[in-house]
Amino acid sequence: MLRTALVFSFFALSMGSVAHADGTDESCSSGFAALHLDQDLFVEFFPLVDALPKAFVENEDRDYTMGLALTVYSCPNSINPLSFFAPQQALSAWLFASKNQSTNHSESYLTTMGLDAYTPDELNTADPVFDDRPYASLLYLTNSYILASEDHNSALETSVTLGVLGLGIGDAAQTWIHKINRDINSSDTPYAPLGWHHQIADGGQLTAMVSMAKYLRLSSKFLANNRYFDVVVSAQGKVGYNTSMALGVMGRFGFFRQNTPVQNVIRQGGYKYASIKENSSYDQKWEAYGFAGFRGHAVAYNALLQGQFGDDIHALSASQLRNFIYDYTIGAGFAYKKLALQLYCSTRSSEHFLSVQRSHSWCGTNFAFGF
Repeated sequence: MLRTALVFSFFALSMGSVAHADGTDESCSSGFAALHLDQDLFVEFFPLVDALPKAFVENEDRDYTMGLALTVYSCPNSINPLSFFAPQQALSAWLFASKNQSTNHSESYLTTMGLDAYTPDELNTADPVFDDRPYASLLYLTNSYILASEDHNSALETSVTLGVLGLGIGDAAQTWIHKINRDINSSDTPYAPLGWHHQIADGGQLTAMVSMAKYLRLSSKFLANNRYFDVVVSAQGKVGYNTSMALGVMGRFGFFRQNTPVQNVIRQGGYKYASIKENSSYDQKWEAYGFAGFRGHAVAYNALLQGQFGDDIHALSASQLRNFIYDYTIGAGFAYKKLALQLYCSTRSSEHFLSVQRSHSWCGTNFAFGF
């Protein structure tokens, strides 16, 4: 637990920022923070899952079991020396210098600190479960540099992620959540997880990833007025503990701000933080809309399944990794001025060729506030 606390303390030192390519400092009057939480146990509480029974699988506490993340935008003068953005800027400039380094583009900086946890289906055993995915957890810090068009309809996001695999925080968090659930329901389930000592890289291993994503708002190109309907596509490549490529699409329908930055509508095909604009100017004060998204992935390597260094007793081989997977998301969003909330549910196809071949569903929420 001391090691986990030290890693959290290091990650907490990093902050994000927003700036503009023309050198103005208007972002210092408005940034935002967003809290992201999802859990497969939340499937029980979201009525939209019952309304679409064939779209989401029956709830099981397995696979991607939970995620927690905090994303922060703030002023350039708040950048901590541990916030690293130079590699992202250099990569963006090298690949897209002639097109994107003009005064008609804005530069955004954000920092996300988070935790992801994965488990097999059978939690009530201390033995390895070889016919299902291994336990795995990742505590991570991501610093992202976003180069966006002035009209907010296209953006390039370059990110560097540093993380630690195999800490005890996943075990502690899941054990605590399950105990609360059992106490509330006076039930023997969900079981306390007994196999976290078999997790990938148990005890801790450093890891890293570099990713680049391109976002494009299609609705602005084909519709003269897209106030009630919005379509954004994305393409992303990753190299590191997750080496893959993905294509995604997200659609919104309802009442929303037309000038929402494109990267806030879709990130990797799913909602990660709220659609709060980078400055205090809005084309409307409130939002209420539904959204749906889909993304497909071509996966070459996944350390949270295959392990990284050393012999993990439960690591999968390359032949057991499924190279093509997909996921989809539905949900609803609400916002008033600088407050925003999204509720959603997602399903992902099986990531491996083991005997357990089931899709998996989870639900979550994002809450954001501007400042």
